[in-house]
Amino acid sequence: MNKYLTALLLAVIFTAMLLVLFFQMNASDEDIPPRADAPVNSFVSASVLAPVAGTVSAPPDLAEDPPVSGEPALMPAEDSAPAEPPPGRSEPGRDADPPPASTAQARRPAAGAPSSTATNAASPEWSGSITDMSLHFRNPGMYLRIAGDRPLQARYFILSQPDRLVVDLPGRWQGIKTPAIPGNNLVKSIRIGRQGNADRLVLDMFAPLKKHELNRLSDSQVEVYFH
Repeated sequence: MNKYLTALLLAVIFTAMLLVLFFQMNASDEDIPPRADAPVNSFVSASVLAPVAGTVSAPPDLAEDPPVSGEPALMPAEDSAPAEPPPGRSEPGRDADPPPASTAQARRPAAGAPSSTATNAASPEWSGSITDMSLHFRNPGMYLRIAGDRPLQARYFILSQPDRLVVDLPGRWQGIKTPAIPGNNLVKSIRIGRQGNADRLVLDMFAPLKKHELNRLSDSQVEVYFH
């Protein structure tokens, strides 16, 4: 019986000495700082090494001062420039790909260039140009000479109250100008205008005409005599 008690006591004492020696070894390891190039023990938990998700600690000299109590924290300013859509996707209301420059120019005329319809309306086809339109004396009256660079047709008629001599040139002629009126007792004034499809000259008279006639000198020249 005594032998068993002695052996048990020795075992307890030996175990206690092993525990004390173990705790002393651990305490000495904690006092020694780890080397900078020492690898991290593989059994260390990743949760201990990794920072908490979404939080990054700033160095003491870069950390912002905490807001004053009662003052709302300032939010970062939003970027005023709109975010560019990812390639291959377009924003609502905007074409994904603009048409090529050549296609866009083909669809619409250049700025300031009139359309073919407007050009035709603004630039009618001319019958020719008037090279001479003048008044001359021929006793006992006067005559109006009209000449063009192309064959022309002319017609005239007389109106009264007031007295007028009207000459029409069918077509549209360039270069028509009011002829100079020399001193006389027949022609008071001359007006030029447009009537229907003809250019018109109106000679206002001082008195009714006694005689008047149209003479064709050539295909492109006529005279209207009156007195």
